[in-house]
Amino acid sequence: MNNKKILIGILRSKENEFDICLKKLKEQTYSNYNFFVIENMPNKLAHDQLYTEFMSNSNNYHYFLKLDADMVFVENDSLKKMVALFDQSIGHIMFYVNDIPSSLKTPGIQMFKSDITWTFDNDSLRVDYAPNMNGLESRIFSDINVIDHMPMPSNFQLFSYGIHKAIKSIQPYIPNKTTKHLNKGLIHISIINGISRNYLSGNHKLIWSLIGAMLVYKKVIEPINYMSDVNLGIFKEIENDKVNFDLLVSDAKNFWLNEIQNMFSWSRLFHSI
Repeated sequence: MNNKKILIGILRSKENEFDICLKKLKEQTYSNYNFFVIENMPNKLAHDQLYTEFMSNSNNYHYFLKLDADMVFVENDSLKKMVALFDQSIGHIMFYVNDIPSSLKTPGIQMFKSDITWTFDNDSLRVDYAPNMNGLESRIFSDINVIDHMPMPSNFQLFSYGIHKAIKSIQPYIPNKTTKHLNKGLIHISIINGISRNYLSGNHKLIWSLIGAMLVYKKVIEPINYMSDVNLGIFKEIENDKVNFDLLVSDAKNFWLNEIQNMFSWSRLFHSI
């Protein structure tokens, strides 16, 4: 099995887990891989570069793995388990990850056979393009434990995560609303609800995600690149102003307090924007 070579692309943008991500990668028992890192680029440009790099190496590797810098292998044989699930009929596998902020199993980390290709478009929100499968199948595994997502996030990372989940839940600025993905919207509002449950259970650091998500829903934050310098500036202003921070904590707690009401708020924005 180890004769199958993997190219791993790591997307990094201020994630606090980057060092442990690399450490756990280098500890994998499956060692026949190379990796590259794409750092601090806007989300769409980073993904376009990632998939371009993959396609340019189609003759040099058997598999490609997309790894975010906040994803950490759970065990030393995780990569080995992932490779073992491929057969001749499978071109793409998605694994659900343990999303630590929400305590949910969420999509996911993706692995591809190297003859897969991608066609780019102008959508700046949905940047994980559907792969061109060349007659092969996709498989989804929600019950295999290979990755922890965001096990040790910074406050800004949590703030950005809330913004990202809110944007992806309502999918704004899509000209033809029929192209919105209802199921994907439901996934992301479910993650916000999971974060709210964990916050109310005592994980108070998660308030940063709830503030970020609330500011998107209230249209205070524009639905742009979620880890942008603009959002970093907003975060720093909140962090440095205790009075404003305390007010936002109270507002966000009340805003996300009731999960059924959260779904109503989400549905209204999803169908109106």
